[in-house]
Amino acid sequence: MAAFAHLEARSASPTAGSALARFTTEWIANEERFALLAPEWQQLARQINCGNAFTSFPWVSTWWKHWGGGAQLAVITVRDQQLRLVGVAPFYITQRGLRRLGFIADQNAGSDYLDILAAPGFDREVAAEVAHTLLTHRQHWDYIELSDTGDSPALRHFISLLVEQDLHVQQERASVCPYIDLPGTFEAYTATLSGQYRRDVNRRWRMLQREHGATFETHSTPREIREYFPELCRLHALRFASLERESAFLDPSVSTFHADSALALAESGVARMHLLRIRGQVVAALLGFSANQQYQYFQMGFDPAWNHAGLGKVLLARTIEYAILTGHNRFDFLRGGEAYKSSWTSTVSATYVWRAFDRRPSALLARGFFAARSAAGDAKHYLNGGSNHSASLTRRYQYQTHSVPEQIGFGGPNKN
Repeated sequence: MAAFAHLEARSASPTAGSALARFTTEWIANEERFALLAPEWQQLARQINCGNAFTSFPWVSTWWKHWGGGAQLAVITVRDQQLRLVGVAPFYITQRGLRRLGFIADQNAGSDYLDILAAPGFDREVAAEVAHTLLTHRQHWDYIELSDTGDSPALRHFISLLVEQDLHVQQERASVCPYIDLPGTFEAYTATLSGQYRRDVNRRWRMLQREHGATFETHSTPREIREYFPELCRLHALRFASLERESAFLDPSVSTFHADSALALAESGVARMHLLRIRGQVVAALLGFSANQQYQYFQMGFDPAWNHAGLGKVLLARTIEYAILTGHNRFDFLRGGEAYKSSWTSTVSATYVWRAFDRRPSALLARGFFAARSAAGDAKHYLNGGSNHSASLTRRYQYQTHSVPEQIGFGGPNKN
């Protein structure tokens, strides 16, 4: 985009004002320089025991290849005195009139817990360097919108520093994310379920094994993920067709991204594809991510011809058992407060949207839009008699953007 033509990768230099120049920051807008970060980024993720696929380099870089067109990288790296990477803020800028700075992979892909990565013990320092670098480059952006974020110490420190610099900061909850703190055995976990639900899950699995030769299997190699991803899409399509509903997961651009990202994650040992077979035929598939003892359940599909057998319930139970047997301590259902999740757990975390505006006219214009939108939402809530329809939780793969709409003249990238 012509408006970004002047942005290039900045040569690394000590951040002004840093005590004894302890850290070096870099504002990366060049795709070649961004690609070179891959090994260090992955090493940093291992160092901090990051269990989140959505901040991994394979996920972020694949998203950029698919949807970065028309946008501009604005990745900030922080290095210590030995030039070791101790922090990454994976930002990018989109423009339609006004320029929005957000996290890479915050649109279309269903990312959760987007965040600033910081090495252990460096949360405050990384937050300070990122905030300083971002504010000294404010000529390139008009407002900040960080969507579907986690709640890490580095991000909290970063937000507090924006407030200290007199930016107006807004927060709203994006979604709830139910999760299970996994015990050491599957039996210990199922003991936490209601007796009726536990018996039903076990009965259905035994029936499928006894009467239909059902088997459960897990695949993780790139070759296997490539082979079975189309099965996930096929079964997901069958299920939604039976419901007479559309799923954005099946949009060609979205499914192509997820095929590529699953392959990239498999190459780094993160992707898992779980299958249920009946007499050798795949009737249910679940895609998940496994990293540093955390398991993230991402997408499922199953043959509606077997609805009576409760395939979704059975496949989830087997996947949770797999997570326990392979040493995971957390099973995350990710975004959405769907009712079925409450049968498996009562614990939830949340993701958030943070917006920040300084006093420039462009930022005040964006702030005014969001204030008007919030007021309109409150009015709709009141007119609905206090019902919560206007505040319904975001579900995975709804085409939703927190940005201002295109017709106003600014907002997120065009994905049509």
